[in-house]
Amino acid sequence: MHDIGKAGIPEGILYKPGPLTSYERRIIELHPLMGKDIFNKITTSASHEFMSNLAIAENIILFHHEKWDGTGYPYRLQGEDIPFEARIVAIVDVYDALTSRRPYKDSWSEDQALVYIKEMRGKHFDPDITDTFLKLF
Repeated sequence: MHDIGKAGIPEGILYKPGPLTSYERRIIELHPLMGKDIFNKITTSASHEFMSNLAIAENIILFHHEKWDGTGYPYRLQGEDIPFEARIVAIVDVYDALTSRRPYKDSWSEDQALVYIKEMRGKHFDPDITDTFLKLF
């Protein structure tokens, strides 16, 4: 669900088997905004009670590519300005992306992915969530 906005990305960019151009990268970076629009269109007819419970899902869709140090997208939020639920999904999403084969890369081993996540503590990821992720792993 967090990547629902990728439905609006052209397949030629989404499944490109190689590096993206800077233009293509910018198109990919629009998927959280597209996801929020799709999500809002789906939920506009929902009851108020149901809608109030969907704020968490909307935060995940929109903010899961923000980074702890403020270098993420789409809004370059930093630290605790990033909703908690999006900070959790960010680390899980990266772990999944690293350990999964993609058209543009081979999968990483579990150990390689965990080393990377440790290196990104306080940069890409919330330090407390990183510590908890690694402890529970």
